[in-house]
Amino acid sequence: MKSAIVLVGGALATLVLPMSVPVVAAGAAASVLGIASPALGQASSSAPAPPAAVQAPPSAGGSALQGLAAVAFAEAQIGTPYEWGGEGVGVGFDCSGLTQAAWRAAGVRIPRVAQAQFDAGPQIPAGGALKPGDLVFFGEGPHDVTHVGIVVDAAGRMIDAPHTGARVRIDGFPVVPGSPWGAEILIGATRP
Repeated sequence: MKSAIVLVGGALATLVLPMSVPVVAAGAAASVLGIASPALGQASSSAPAPPAAVQAPPSAGGSALQGLAAVAFAEAQIGTPYEWGGEGVGVGFDCSGLTQAAWRAAGVRIPRVAQAQFDAGPQIPAGGALKPGDLVFFGEGPHDVTHVGIVVDAAGRMIDAPHTGARVRIDGFPVVPGSPWGAEILIGATRP
């Protein structure tokens, strides 16, 4: 185990990381810390990058800091091949394997498949503000969830493992439930 000190909302927090988790500044965590994140196209900073990929202790529900940790993990997987049933670094991910691994890295256990992740909730009310780490779900309806992504920001960007032949990437999505997304609709969102 190793420790990382991060700045969150103007306060310093000490987090415990397993040795296998790389300490990098990325995505939403980087924007909170005010540092660069090349994968998201943010401006660079002359300040040295403090650590941001975090491993929080297991809990029953995620905090804002754990949401940022989940996003940082997911961002580190960008470019990883889609693998149906995949749930591991170096092997590949499918959509729900990526979200499960990201939240596991943040210390929160969620179910394995997209439908079970949606059912586990807790649901974010329609029109509720999305936060980094929230999960967004797509399909034909609440009993036919076929895809999940992890929210990067409330403007409608997520990290997902979209389909066979693709790689983990940042995708746009509609932020209003019921809106079309490809052949599917945005069903809703949860905050693990």
